[in-house]
Amino acid sequence: MAAEIHVPPLVPGSAISRFWAGTWQRSRQAVVATGPIDDAGIDAAVRYLESDACAALSAGMLTVWGRKPRGTTG
Repeated sequence: MAAEIHVPPLVPGSAISRFWAGTWQRSRQAVVATGPIDDAGIDAAVRYLESDACAALSAGMLTVWGRKPRGTTG
């Protein structure tokens, strides 16, 4: 059994930062309608992703693999 995790840094102009900015822009109407954040908050988050001050990590992807030993059940 083994595991690996990939947690990409959010670097201005990177593909993952552009992905999150685009996701937030596309979901803006629905997110604002539910009330946890307003347009100004989304704009601020997108500006942060694009700034040199951004020091964050994107959501991680954990991959685990292995084999069940022969002759075991369950």
